[in-house]
Amino acid sequence: MKTSVGRVLVGAALVFLVSAACSAEIDGRASPDDAHPSTGAEPAGDTGVPSPPAGDDPAVPSVVDPKDATTLEICELVPHDVAVAAGFDPEGVPDSGGPIEACVWAAEEDRTAGVSVEVNDISGGLSNIYGQRDEYADFREFEIAGHPALQATRAVWGEGYCGIFIGLSDDQYLALRSSRGLDQPDTTNPCEQAVRLAEAVVPGIPEA
Repeated sequence: MKTSVGRVLVGAALVFLVSAACSAEIDGRASPDDAHPSTGAEPAGDTGVPSPPAGDDPAVPSVVDPKDATTLEICELVPHDVAVAAGFDPEGVPDSGGPIEACVWAAEEDRTAGVSVEVNDISGGLSNIYGQRDEYADFREFEIAGHPALQATRAVWGEGYCGIFIGLSDDQYLALRSSRGLDQPDTTNPCEQAVRLAEAVVPGIPEA
């Protein structure tokens, strides 16, 4: 596996998304007054005290055909051919800087762009994200490969970042946090590269 400056850059660009967005909440509550120690960003609170099951909240869609991504190693979640077909490096780079293990794939067209991927099965599924919807600058519902999905990005991340969350089961979701590349124009939508990778990955995740 080759190492490149681009991979180092994409890891640095995404490190606050992995560590801040995965930060555990204090006493089960987000703490906007507490800044992330390295970035000055507020903890995103995407993990912490589990939310109620999806069935308890009519706003949260249930997952009809559940999948289980925990049966795979995080950097094996995206097969080499799938990553390349979606426009990314064939191999991901592990990132254990946050409370949940993640893996980062750099984009081939601009190696300072990339997507951090993680599997969350400790926070109550998409109910956890729905429960914090007022904290996101944008919150959009759609589907990826027949699974409920959310575009949920915090204002503190800035316009160059995007969060995509896909419900794999009622208590497990796939999170993809994307960064715009340093050489990409400001009009480039970082959500598009996250969705492109998710659409290629979700069909191949084993059934629960």
